[in-house]
Amino acid sequence: MSIKASFELIDGCEDLSEQLGFEPMLYNQQVYVECKDYVRMKTFIARAESGLIVARIRFAKRSGSSNWESLPLAPYGGLEMVDGFEAMTFFRFISDQLGTEGPAFIKVSEIHNDDLADALNSAGFVKSIEDINHHVDLSAEVPIHGMELRRKNKAVKAGCTFSVVPMTTENTPMVHQFIGRCRQQQGLEINISEDDLLKSVKAMPAHYETYVIKLDGEIIAAAVTVRVTSKIVYNYLPASDKGYNHLSPMVMLMIQLYEELKIKGYSILDWGLTSIDGHIQKGLADFKEAMGAQRTTRYVYALE
Repeated sequence: MSIKASFELIDGCEDLSEQLGFEPMLYNQQVYVECKDYVRMKTFIARAESGLIVARIRFAKRSGSSNWESLPLAPYGGLEMVDGFEAMTFFRFISDQLGTEGPAFIKVSEIHNDDLADALNSAGFVKSIEDINHHVDLSAEVPIHGMELRRKNKAVKAGCTFSVVPMTTENTPMVHQFIGRCRQQQGLEINISEDDLLKSVKAMPAHYETYVIKLDGEIIAAAVTVRVTSKIVYNYLPASDKGYNHLSPMVMLMIQLYEELKIKGYSILDWGLTSIDGHIQKGLADFKEAMGAQRTTRYVYALE
């Protein structure tokens, strides 16, 4: 039986957490969006006759952009809903409201909701980007390739150790600087400033953790993770020092991280996108899959 609901549009990012009938993702929570430089926001909700919110989606605009996105500067966006909610009429309501205000874009990940194509198409949204994403299913045995297990054992024999660095205001700059140096070694840039990372950590300290591999007391690999829900963790900022590639410290870090997250009750480690604008990064994809990650798809739907 479908859930009867009325639809509402709220300007801004009102905190509705006590009215939700589902566990919210971090990236849709007020504490997160207030850390971002969004210039405008709209929140669409579907409310059941009981008053409970059974579906929600937020859109935001960035400075200098005419696009409504769900959500900018976030790996996740799109629809949150209770089981059994029929989204077709909800998306039509959203389309009617946004259709005169510029292009709109929705991220849809197979990890969260992979059966929205018909509902989105009926409302005028069309698939514009198809990216590859990888995640690790922690609820089952992770199929790590034997070569990676041997690399992990080599790092252990060399004296590498795994530990957690508390994500405090004192440690965050150090972690950011290490990851920034590692990215520079690869000709890359870190995609968040030290100030913005510190701002996020201060606002959401329970959602950020840093796991590291050390050798002789020195950090040689690190991964900043973000708690998305009670079951999902996002591998946000992984990096390793190129000078220690012969020890494959990132392999050891990820294998140890799997075990740590299992103990904490998580079922999915999202390893993020493995493509850029639809073009797969084959070497990165091969590594993730050798580490037991599964390939899925993340779509972006556009309303022009």
